[in-house]
Amino acid sequence: MKKACAGDYSAQLPQSDADDELHKLAKATNALIQQLKRREDQLRRFDEDSHQATERYQRLETNIPGMVYIFAQHTDGSYSFPYVNPASREMFGIEPDALMRDWMLLGGRIHPKDQGRFYQSVLSSAQNLTPWRQELRLISEDGEERWYDCISRPEMQPDGEILWDGIILDITERKQAENSLLLTRFCFEHTSVGIILFDPDGMVVDVNPVACKNMGYTHEELCRLDVYKIDPLVSTEDVQELLRKMRIKGVHVFESVHQRKDGSRFPVEVTLNGFKYDYDNYVICFANDITERKKAEKALRESEIKYRLLHESMMDAFVSRDMEGHILEANSIYQKMTGYSLEELHQMTYQDLTPAKWHEPEQNIVKREVLTRGFSEVYEKEYLRKDGAIIPIELRTYLLRDDSGEPCGLWAMIRDISERKMTEEHLRLIEFCVENSSISIFQVDEPDARIRMANKHACDTLGYTREELCNMSALEIDTNVTLEGWRKHRKNIRKSKSRTVETTHRRKDGTTFPVEVTISFFNFKGKEYAFSFVQDITERKKVEEDNAKLELQLRQAQKLESVGQLAGGIAHDFNNMLSVILGYAELLKLDLPLESSEWSHVLEIEKAATHSKEITRQLLAFSRKQIIAPESINLNQLIDERKKTLARLIGENIELRFIPADDLGLIRFDPSQLDQILINLAINARDAMPSGGKLTLETGNVTLDEEYCRTHVEHRPASYVLLKISDNGIGMDRETVTHVFEPFFTTKEVGKGTGLGLATVYGIIKQNEGTINVYSEVGLGTTFKIYIPRSDDAPESRKRAEPISLISGSETILLVEDDEMVRGMTSAMLEQLGYTTIIADSPEHAVSICEDNDDKVDLLLTDVVMPGISGTELSEKIQKFRPGIKTLYMSGYTTNVIVHHGMLEDSVNFIQKPFSLNDLARKIRLTLDES
Repeated sequence: MKKACAGDYSAQLPQSDADDELHKLAKATNALIQQLKRREDQLRRFDEDSHQATERYQRLETNIPGMVYIFAQHTDGSYSFPYVNPASREMFGIEPDALMRDWMLLGGRIHPKDQGRFYQSVLSSAQNLTPWRQELRLISEDGEERWYDCISRPEMQPDGEILWDGIILDITERKQAENSLLLTRFCFEHTSVGIILFDPDGMVVDVNPVACKNMGYTHEELCRLDVYKIDPLVSTEDVQELLRKMRIKGVHVFESVHQRKDGSRFPVEVTLNGFKYDYDNYVICFANDITERKKAEKALRESEIKYRLLHESMMDAFVSRDMEGHILEANSIYQKMTGYSLEELHQMTYQDLTPAKWHEPEQNIVKREVLTRGFSEVYEKEYLRKDGAIIPIELRTYLLRDDSGEPCGLWAMIRDISERKMTEEHLRLIEFCVENSSISIFQVDEPDARIRMANKHACDTLGYTREELCNMSALEIDTNVTLEGWRKHRKNIRKSKSRTVETTHRRKDGTTFPVEVTISFFNFKGKEYAFSFVQDITERKKVEEDNAKLELQLRQAQKLESVGQLAGGIAHDFNNMLSVILGYAELLKLDLPLESSEWSHVLEIEKAATHSKEITRQLLAFSRKQIIAPESINLNQLIDERKKTLARLIGENIELRFIPADDLGLIRFDPSQLDQILINLAINARDAMPSGGKLTLETGNVTLDEEYCRTHVEHRPASYVLLKISDNGIGMDRETVTHVFEPFFTTKEVGKGTGLGLATVYGIIKQNEGTINVYSEVGLGTTFKIYIPRSDDAPESRKRAEPISLISGSETILLVEDDEMVRGMTSAMLEQLGYTTIIADSPEHAVSICEDNDDKVDLLLTDVVMPGISGTELSEKIQKFRPGIKTLYMSGYTTNVIVHHGMLEDSVNFIQKPFSLNDLARKIRLTLDES
């Protein structure tokens, strides 16, 4: 018994006959144990069946194509989902737990049009406990409308609640297919075209009512016919050819004839299309009865000739379109205007030809005018041609109506107004140009010179309003013309049609200004008109005055430049002669005793030649041929150092004043040339103040801009240091000022001046890229303004030249000089100094000597300017034969061959003619000994 209580039913109670009661008890107990054992086996089998059923249900729930649910109607009338499978997540994007908490997450998505039907059907199912099935539309999260088939079975619960267990299936694609099929069937049944469906054997499968009506058969009768009974003209070969064409093009359209039940025939336009169904090829035939169209075409052909004659004989373009804007007809003028053929136009709408900006305005005209009264006023717009050009047009549009009086299209007469627009635009441009012209334009009436028109520039220039000017006479603004003069003037102008004069006009405020007036007469449509074109020439007059001044300055500069070239040439030849005179004088002194009378004669010759040498030095300075050694100089410091010397030079009766500028810029200049400038100008100032006076030196920093330089041709825009030297002496008149810088020009008495002082100053300033101006009036003194380019270099410390002793030599020197006398004198000097001399009278001679002679040559001493080639070119040629040979150049004046702006090029050895024996000895030694 204990085992049975523990679940072990294998034990049996023993049965004893001794005790009847115990026997009965044991038997009953054993029967109970057997019954429990059988119940245990049943429960085990039930559990196994339940487990298998659960597994099958879970698989079904997972694989079923829909949402499985239990829907509950509670006793209080509310609803809920006690159970929802996971498909809710995939179908509706709603988690099952969330939906079981709030059924309205799904109920709220029922389409508003289906909600009433939903609730009514649920209530009916609940009342009658009948199965519930509805097709409902639900709105998805992204707003898409989808169809669902909802199926369920209700069951009343003991507590009064009703549970529906069911499934929801998405049938959107099926509904769409059904709707499409219904629409297709509706179109099939209600289209105005006969439709016949043929099977692969050419038998009729289906027809629509129109086909039955057109052919006089019932639906059943037609479905027993084949293609050959319907179209008596078609053959087997024709059918095969039609099928072939459909396979290539997909759709084939042609005209044929169909036969009615009564045997009559009628024309049709047939459109064939093939398709596959259940792996068989079917053909659908659209047969349009074109009997009326054929009649219309015949009538149209009969009227076409008349219409075409009218259509093409029109002078303007013609076009018609339907209410949707498609172009129906256009004459040749319209085609030419737009650039499109009629075939191309048939594929277009009027908006394709019209730029977008005209679409809305033209639509408004059609609505406001054409549709209300049948036509429009003439209006303008633009067309876009095929080639991309835009042309202006004007048109009037008319309404077309069909037989019932309804609007069916529009037609228009169109004119190309490009030429007119161009003319109008040209006139507007002319009007704009006249009004905004930079000159004054007047229309002057005959015969009293009354002003009829004046442009804006005329009003602005004269200070009058347009109304004021148009009530005035031209004589009121022209100070030089009278009425009698105007009439006489007018007769002369009529002959030449135009005339230009200079006169003076008077402004409203009384001021006058110079003008250039061109008066022209025009004849337009038989009437004569006079116009005045007036140019204010105030600026031109000023420019002419400035140009006259500039021309005077330019002529003066050109004259000085020409004189400078002449002076340089003279100095060159003169220096050659002085070289001979001074050279031989020096050689004579070496051979004469000091006490002899010839010694004193030679000294006088040397003295005269030295004085002449100073004249040539001044000529070279004027012609800018001096060799200079510029340094960075503070002009204030140099003048301060020279004040005592200048004071002694001008005398005690003249007060010397120096006004230095603060922070004066540096200049790059040869100090010895600055001394020449200061001394020459001080001497001129002294001679201009014989009774005493004041000489003022003043410095400053100056920047000359382009505007200033336009009226001072000798200047260029830059930063300068200004040196101003002023005296209060007798001054000069204008004529004297124009010649003051010319060489040998002087106002002094004969013998008291060479006329080279200011010429030397001018040449020095120009050589250093500066400018000099002179301002003078008789009795008011003279002022010289010298502009020297400012330098950014640092100031230099000047080195004292160490003297070189006169040393002879024994080297060999090749002397090249084309002037015979200079050549002889120089050769004599070289022999005196102990050098072996080889003489050449030309560059060619020197080259041949170096080619033919193997003797060593240590130095080439050559003139710079010679016929044929220059000294530098000669040196380059000789270097080829004698590498390493030294070269010493000599010349009476500088050239750009060895100098730039008077400064020697680097590594160039040069001696200026005329030179002394000592100068030549030192220069040769320096050249030979340099590394």
